[in-house]
Amino acid sequence: MNWGTICNYLWDINDAHVVCRMLGFQEASEASGDSYFGGGTGSIHLSGVTCTGDEHTIFECGHAGFGISFCSSHSQDAGVVCIAEGDVRLAGGNNAAEGRVEILLEEWGTICNTRWGIDDANVVCRMLGFEEACKARPARFGEGSGLIKIDDVGCTGAENHIRDCTHSDTPYANGCDHSKDAGVVCDAPINTGALRLVGGNNAAEGRVEIQDCGDWFTICDNEWDINDATVVCRMLGFKGAAGAPRSARFGEGSGYFKIDAVGCTGAEHDILDCTHSDTPYSNGCDDPQVAGVVCIAPGSTGAVRLAGGNNAAEGRVEIQYDGVWRTICNDGWDINDANVVCRMQGFQEASGTLGESYFGQGTGPILLPYSVLFFCTGTELTIFECAYAKFGDSCNGEGAGVVCVAPAGTGAVRLVGGNNAAEGRVEIQFNGDWGTICDDDWDINDANVVCRMLGFQEASGEAYFGEGTDPIQLSRLACTGDEETIFECGHAGFGVHSCDHSKDAGVVCTAPASTGESDSSSSEESESSSSEESDSSSSEESDSSSSEESDSSSSEESAENAASAESA
Repeated sequence: MNWGTICNYLWDINDAHVVCRMLGFQEASEASGDSYFGGGTGSIHLSGVTCTGDEHTIFECGHAGFGISFCSSHSQDAGVVCIAEGDVRLAGGNNAAEGRVEILLEEWGTICNTRWGIDDANVVCRMLGFEEACKARPARFGEGSGLIKIDDVGCTGAENHIRDCTHSDTPYANGCDHSKDAGVVCDAPINTGALRLVGGNNAAEGRVEIQDCGDWFTICDNEWDINDATVVCRMLGFKGAAGAPRSARFGEGSGYFKIDAVGCTGAEHDILDCTHSDTPYSNGCDDPQVAGVVCIAPGSTGAVRLAGGNNAAEGRVEIQYDGVWRTICNDGWDINDANVVCRMQGFQEASGTLGESYFGQGTGPILLPYSVLFFCTGTELTIFECAYAKFGDSCNGEGAGVVCVAPAGTGAVRLVGGNNAAEGRVEIQFNGDWGTICDDDWDINDANVVCRMLGFQEASGEAYFGEGTDPIQLSRLACTGDEETIFECGHAGFGVHSCDHSKDAGVVCTAPASTGESDSSSSEESESSSSEESDSSSSEESDSSSSEESDSSSSEESAENAASAESA
């Protein structure tokens, strides 16, 4: 029989144990799949292997049958990681880089901590794939079970294996018990297991703490901002940060700082990839300067709402924080910020921003107790992705508001007073009310934008369709003609005008060519056709001089054609 692989269907640690013992190892530490060690060649001999772990060979285990495979290719070959005599492992720690040292000598047992030091710990950590140890910890990770295997270890730190170090094989003669089990903390890069949030009301917020050599440290909040918080939140599995609170908002912690002056761009994958200082105390950090974060939890787009408006498309912007709905201070609030909020609510964009608690002050507190400037570009998916910065000491309770624009053609603009759907007085909805547009500076570019919003191709002209009765919403429109909505055009401001309804703007729209433009043309436009159209028409009429085609011509055209035919 040729060599072949095993399909990883149902492959587990019991199967791996049997394979490792067949190869002379003590047991397996891992059963891998999906060709972790590369895909094989040749046949896939076995599939659906189900060992109990006590078998002497893999062939004693249950399986689907030789040559029967549930895997379609070698991309699903099974693998193992075997444990050799003398291998070590860590137990009882909070992560893979720390724990009680256990050694395999016929069976797993512990090491007595007599003379245990950093050189011994360095050898153990390197055996486990770490660069070095940062601490040798006696009796820190609980008491083991089974036998104490060795004692009085004396490594130089250069050895490749703990058994290469001087040691005693008679630990009990030296008075060892499991209260003296040796432990290590290996020097591992910061990862999600070495970063945590503490002191918040939920898993998405808290004081940022970094684990180093088994101890937890805080971050000094000098230069701490939303970009730094965004990196931390992504490291913890969140999609971004909603806030970067400072001044120990979530408590002071241990009082020991790890880093300071963090300067992330927001694109980094690890907080230590950001510029930072490793000497926080030289920068004057003290206990109240502890950095925190508020992360965006899954589904948190529902944590923003509009309140106090006349309809679902407008209102005071409120964000849910600590279970309480809070308003946003309107300092620096602009159309880019509003666009992001409106898209979060399912609208196309914002038609305007309103501050000074236009929609009321609300009943909850201001989200941030100081004036804040949002730096939304307008392209963010949520308001929590926007950067912000403190620039004042207080907010006067003036909440930010928005008026959102529904998708084109769904009621944000309408035509009234015309003879058909393609013409009429232009009315827009703002603050829940329909109103007109003053025709000061109104031109074909403005009309084109309105017509496209309503699904027409363009405007064929401007016209007057009577006086409206609702408020005059806009005046002095300054569209270029390329905007998607009228609200993107420059204007004097909502409600700002010096007009009366005798100057209400109107449009005549042109339907797409496929619907037949001639049906919507006026008699004057028909009579003023260009010479090119006349020439084209004459040519077609000459070519269609047959009796069948002349039936569809006017009586005058028939007479002219007949005379022409006689003269020919």
